[in-house]
Amino acid sequence: MTDKALQDLSAELDKLKRRHRRDRRESHARGLMQGILSMLQPGDVVIDCGANLGDIAGPLAETGALVHAFEPDPYNFAKLTERLGHLQNVTLHDQAVGTAAGTVRLMRAANWDENPDLASVKSTIIAGGRNISEADDKGIDVTLIDFPAFLRGLIATHGAIAFLKMD
Repeated sequence: MTDKALQDLSAELDKLKRRHRRDRRESHARGLMQGILSMLQPGDVVIDCGANLGDIAGPLAETGALVHAFEPDPYNFAKLTERLGHLQNVTLHDQAVGTAAGTVRLMRAANWDENPDLASVKSTIIAGGRNISEADDKGIDVTLIDFPAFLRGLIATHGAIAFLKMD
């Protein structure tokens, strides 16, 4: 076998190993989510911070739980509203969560313009993310809620929080 053939074979093997690790993570996440959903009861309070397009908030809502879904990106929030805004047990918040109220810069993926639905999962308020654009025209200022204060109010009104997902 030539050196080039060995390099190609090694590269293909590395690719297969990465795919296998990704598939295992996805399977683990699906199983974990099924376990969480199976324990929720109608009326339980759940929170999805970084709800994106509603892939987690939707199944949470199907359990009858009272869902608070936070999504600061206006593009994602519009899609989330289309998908879940009609549900009585879902409250949508177009805000980022933090330790104090104000505004914060939401940075988007470098490939946002090419495919916002796919790139939306990478949006972040934390600097230094992988494949996040540092260009000012890619980021937007969004509202930041005082999340600890929100939690205190929610607990005072509804009692315990059954599940909290935070991206």
